[in-house]
Amino acid sequence: MSLLQLDYHASALEGMTIKGEKHGDLWTIVKRLEPKPTSGGNFSVCYDVRNSSGRIAFLKASDVKLITKFSGKLTPAERLLAATSEFLFECRILDACSGNSLDKIVTALDHGSVTFEHNGIQDVVFFIIFEPAVGDVRSSAVRNAVISPAWFLKALHNVAVGVSQLHRLKIAHNDIKPSNVLVFDRTLQKLADLGRATSDDISGPWDADHCVGDLTYTPPEMWGYKFDPKRIFNKITFESRAPCDIYLLGSLMVFFLAGEALTPILRSFLQPHHRAENWNEDYEAVLPYILTAHDEAMQLLRKTIESDWDQKYHVYLLDLLPLIAGLTCPDPRRRG
Repeated sequence: MSLLQLDYHASALEGMTIKGEKHGDLWTIVKRLEPKPTSGGNFSVCYDVRNSSGRIAFLKASDVKLITKFSGKLTPAERLLAATSEFLFECRILDACSGNSLDKIVTALDHGSVTFEHNGIQDVVFFIIFEPAVGDVRSSAVRNAVISPAWFLKALHNVAVGVSQLHRLKIAHNDIKPSNVLVFDRTLQKLADLGRATSDDISGPWDADHCVGDLTYTPPEMWGYKFDPKRIFNKITFESRAPCDIYLLGSLMVFFLAGEALTPILRSFLQPHHRAENWNEDYEAVLPYILTAHDEAMQLLRKTIESDWDQKYHVYLLDLLPLIAGLTCPDPRRRG
């Protein structure tokens, strides 16, 4: 069942006029956007919006029920607290990015909340309004524009700069993937969706959780093995978070070259008894087997480049392999 078939308050905003709480602008919610398959948009509903001066923007909305739908048994008060905490944290992270002129991170124009009755139930909807993009790097419009590796190499450069900008502020994104790289024109791409970010300087809901991103993309130490990241008072440090972003950047390179993220490829080269669900020892003990699987994945990537890309690009694309191997090294101590 799709998100829009479910009865969430966040899916009932079309036609409403809402007021941003940061700048006080009035925004008319023009059109609800259909979720894309595998977009990762499990916790929000998206809309095109327009303000009183005619500016077009993109709105991400969520409500208490939607944000906490996988949170287990919580009281209504606990659900409200959890949803509010997640929303306020994302706003603080976005404000920190905007205040420090992080130009490769999607800009939040405003945010706020609105309470209304829907189907006889009253609930609060949280919203964040962003600068509009053409789409993400998977969109057909973008694929049609890619006539050489030059486009995706520029996109990777922009993402790498975005990661560097976040890391200078001791912010880890934790969820870098194709659907979170938005396209603004042929030469500008930005990192989006900081809902799963963590920060050394801003307390947030994910501080104690080791793996907070999409499991399809996470590095191997986050697959469920016994692995202890560095913590300060149960808060995982940025030093332990940063290697995840580095791996995800390398995995994005694999996606552009092979059309698939690295994590499923890596898992396919592991014997069943070396997978996290069947391994009883710690990550250090299984690491040699994952390193071997990683070598095999890099060999497969070489073959994919040679078979799927025009020969005139081989010399340039094959030069990327040592870089990708370093960025995605299964040993986070050596990664990058």
